Formats: sequence, C-alpha cells, structure tokens
Amino acid sequence: VFNEMERLREIAPEHVVFENGISPVYGYGDPELENRIIQANLPLAFDISHAFIAVHADNDALIESLRHLKPQVKHYHLVDSMGQDHDSLPLGKGLVDWQRVVNELNPTASRIYEINLADQRHCQEMMASHQYLTQIVAEKNNQTLV
Repeated sequence: VFNEMERLREIAPEHVVFENGISPVYGYGDPELENRIIQANLPLAFDISHAFIAVHADNDALIESLRHLKPQVKHYHLVDSMGQDHDSLPLGKGLVDWQRVVNELNPTASRIYEINLADQRHCQEMMASHQYLTQIVAEKNNQTLV
C-alpha cells in the first residue's frame, strides 16, 4: 500500500492526498501506522468519521490522531458518526466531541462537510453542520453570532 501511495504521489505531487478509511489497512488512529505515514511524508485527507469508527468511538484516540497527523493534513472531511459504521451524520448528531476536534484542525487545510443529505437538491444538513461548527468556534472565542 505504501509503495503504491508513493508512486501516486510522485506522479502528481501537488494533486494527490490520501484519505483514511475504516479498514486497518489504512485507518488513522494506530500510532505505529501513523508514524509510517509521517515518515513517508504523505499529504493527507483526514476523514473525521472514518478515524472515529477506526478507533471505536474513542474521542481521546481521535484527538491524539488529529494532533499526531495535523502537520501533514491538507484536507478534512468534517462528518459526525456514532462510531460503529459509516453513518455520515451532520455535525452534532453523533458522538464526535467537536468542542475538542475544532482545536486540533490544521488551519491551513481545506474542509468539506461530507454528510448524507435527505434531499440531494438541498444542502440543509451541510448548512446546519456549518452553523454548528461556527457556533462552537464563536463560543470558544467568547463571541456571539449575529
């Protein structure tokens, strides 16, 4: 797996990031695997729900993984989960501790809300997720939203 990722990175170094899955083959949350990722200097996409599922809904382990890989993360998939299977919940509807997660995101990385929509023509769950995250940041900064 690492050899193939290295080959892909060499082909398109500015256009490839590697997203974690829920499989032990390439799931964040295992410090030993993360050390190999860091040594390989791979540009990362960090899917919050995938990591949360991989660590069996352990918020402490999720935070450690976010901290450990933060310098290499180029992109985040912000999505909540109950931590058991790929449920793709809006932020605040699962068990991810977003109060803690928000402090561990690489501020230079891009982000997308990758959640299931009730209606593919309307992104109300994404908008609600953004409002939820914005509220957390505002409260941490002792500001009020208008």
